[in-house]
Amino acid sequence: MRLLLPSSPELLHLQRLRRRDCGGLRYGDLHLTFADLATAAEAAAAWLQRRGIGAGDHVAIIAGNTPALVAWQFGAWSLSAVAVPIGPRSTTADASTVADHARCRIVVADTDRAELARAVAAELGLPAGIASSAAQPPAPTALRRGNAIVAHAPRPPRPADLAVLAYTSGTTGTAKGVMLSHANLLWSALACSSARADQADGVGICLSPLTHTPVFVSHLLCRILTGQTAVLVEKFDVDSLLDIVSRNRVTDLPLIAGMVFSIVERGRVPDAVRKSIAKVSVGGAATPMDDKRALAEIFPKADVFEAYGQSESTDGVTMARHGSVFAKPGTIGRANPYVAVDVLRSDDSLAEVDEPGEIAIAGPTVMRGYYRDRKATAAALRN
Repeated sequence: MRLLLPSSPELLHLQRLRRRDCGGLRYGDLHLTFADLATAAEAAAAWLQRRGIGAGDHVAIIAGNTPALVAWQFGAWSLSAVAVPIGPRSTTADASTVADHARCRIVVADTDRAELARAVAAELGLPAGIASSAAQPPAPTALRRGNAIVAHAPRPPRPADLAVLAYTSGTTGTAKGVMLSHANLLWSALACSSARADQADGVGICLSPLTHTPVFVSHLLCRILTGQTAVLVEKFDVDSLLDIVSRNRVTDLPLIAGMVFSIVERGRVPDAVRKSIAKVSVGGAATPMDDKRALAEIFPKADVFEAYGQSESTDGVTMARHGSVFAKPGTIGRANPYVAVDVLRSDDSLAEVDEPGEIAIAGPTVMRGYYRDRKATAAALRN
């Protein structure tokens, strides 16, 4: 029996049957159902396949929080190609460095990142394409031909196949490509959605860059797995955010530090927003206790919680919910389902309660290693 992977277009087709016109993506005035998303992914896959992309090929994806990003990512996955997400605000030099290190064979983007994609492709001698997010579904077109490449055959993705190269500098300042499989994405989406108690009638908003893989998993892939609606937003602005929340009846509001401070500074929000929001999550960096308490006052009916994780574990591995986030300053809660979290001493023995140490994570969400960096992999992964 073959697993139904959340990173497979098959899931989009299943949700099309289950949810019909409910769920999917909202982007501005557009509503893309799961049927629309499946069509967009198929169009992206066909376009990539005509250019020789197949199983194991690496595809650089430069996009904001747009339907084009989702189409390219699922299109690549349907061929068993590997997605290499690159931040939409990257410089040409930085994006080229990532695409070159990842040995990408093609560069794709949304329309607003067309010039960046063209410049990166020209730098590396690669073909490039864009997909318009204004169209429904997004329609791929060519930007640059590039050098001829040997075509590779596509096939459906398998759990052990590499799905994403997530480039992260972590705390070292040196970018490393975190190798994540389709199984990593599956178990991480299951862990996050279970810990968060996601339901099909939920509406989550995507404010942070989806090219950051932990954000993609928790803010988007979990929504797709559970048949929810995801509202894509490219730029954070408090007033426009409140309008989007009200119009789309957003229930789940994930925030990072700067967003938290902006909302807390604003204070009171419209009644429609207060009534709509059921969950407020904070993460990305430690959030001061005073700000978490302020969020609880602004959204009195919402569950305020904090998540912790990193790219190397695909997404979050712990979560503090149901008031536990206020129980102890600095708490990151309990381990999510399917993962094990311990605190170790420098000799790898278990630390005692309240004893400082290093967090160690085990389970099916842990990365395969760092791409083309055996030394860093050996230092990070232990048996």
